[in-house]
Amino acid sequence: MLFYLALRGVGWLANQTLQFVVPLMIYRMTGSLMWSGVALFVEWTPRLVALPLAGYLADRFESRRIHILSDVVRTAVGAGAVAAVALMPGNAGVALVVLALVAGAGFELTFVAGEKAGLSLVSAKEMPRLQTMLSAIEQSCILIAPVLGGVLLLVGTTATVTVLTVLFGTSLLLARNMKPAAVVAAKPPPVMAGVRQVIANTLLRDVVAITMVINLMLALLLAAAPALVRHHYGVDEGRLALVYTGAALVALLVLALLTRFIRRFGLLIAGAASALIQCLAFLAIGASNEFVAFVAIVMVFMAADAAFSAFIRTVRARAVPAAEFGSTAAAISLLNCVSMPLAGGLLAVTGASVDPVHLLTITGGLALPVVVGLLIHLRAATRTRTEVMA
Repeated sequence: MLFYLALRGVGWLANQTLQFVVPLMIYRMTGSLMWSGVALFVEWTPRLVALPLAGYLADRFESRRIHILSDVVRTAVGAGAVAAVALMPGNAGVALVVLALVAGAGFELTFVAGEKAGLSLVSAKEMPRLQTMLSAIEQSCILIAPVLGGVLLLVGTTATVTVLTVLFGTSLLLARNMKPAAVVAAKPPPVMAGVRQVIANTLLRDVVAITMVINLMLALLLAAAPALVRHHYGVDEGRLALVYTGAALVALLVLALLTRFIRRFGLLIAGAASALIQCLAFLAIGASNEFVAFVAIVMVFMAADAAFSAFIRTVRARAVPAAEFGSTAAAISLLNCVSMPLAGGLLAVTGASVDPVHLLTITGGLALPVVVGLLIHLRAATRTRTEVMA
């Protein structure tokens, strides 16, 4: 269990650091929200392409082998990026972006494999506790990554690719020491079969649809934040590191109380409350004229997002058969992540002509009724699936 949790933590830390550094670096280089959107679109495309393969591998090979393969590739590419930056300093930004593309695809492979490996660690009764622990680890990485990313941006790209390569190497060492997990399915179904299963399962379909809406809001917020902070609030975008760190601290506090909340009110109430809070917080960004108010809203949004993440993981672990978990989990992640490049494309198209505050307000206004409708439908669907939402 210890190696498993440490492995997930190192992977999340590297991933979150990249997600923080790349949009901020692109915005500082170009000063353009449009190019920030393009960067978001390009960064997430390899992840989407990798997810079908991730599901296939997770159902055919045990998690340890997938982690080792991915980490060998990521460490090798990282070492190549370090050499490229040292030999050609003028192309340092390109080296970081290439590393982000490869590392992003590798993260999706290990993410699906790691989620499936978690099924063999605890009983169904203890699954909410494990998923809350994983969400807490993820939020801890979200807390640390902006601080680490902010320091790396100050010291330069060479240090950035070096530290990331060290993280990938550390992940490789942990994977080699992790206990192998059993493989449930010998002949995995294709990811498209997982997509069809999600569409056919009313409960999964509603949860995925809600997640897609929430991820669209999250992606827009993360990509638009540098321009929003600079032009709307008149604050240096480097302050975002402190904003995200504070938000992660609040999220950790929420996660510490989440298991008790679920036991008292039920999993569905926890998921619905966190989704609605995110919609209301996102909608409130347009009405905030002070940076302090923006910081408070982001903290609320991120804390609710952490709770919703634990909700999604628990539903997925309970509702998906173990033999089909890899392909179905990959299909769920694929559908959820479609929102990310979609947000990037939306910013790329509107970035030069639409105030980001107006874009966020319009998105939040559309998202709220959609999420409310989906939650009402989800409540009706859970009447016959009480074992999932208990």
